[in-house]
Amino acid sequence: SLVFTNHLGLVMSKSDDIEGHKAGDLKIEDIVLSDQIIKRIDGLVLVSVHAEITGSYKGSTANGNFRFTRLWSNENSNWKVIVGHSCLVA
Repeated sequence: SLVFTNHLGLVMSKSDDIEGHKAGDLKIEDIVLSDQIIKRIDGLVLVSVHAEITGSYKGSTANGNFRFTRLWSNENSNWKVIVGHSCLVA
């Protein structure tokens, strides 16, 4: 199951993350991805990317530069994210 730590340090489950998206709390107007790093570690793949985001969260402006990291696992020929992390980039 997914463990996601957001840019505020809050740990969320997969269902928490999906519910936030379904509720429309996060609205992304534009996203520019850069500086992608991909590393294979045994049966896992680590992906880290810089994201410049323009948007809003629960009606408040939420623009910023972030770095997202995901750890992917291949189980029964299905790739899924098992760990996610985001942080603000100064």
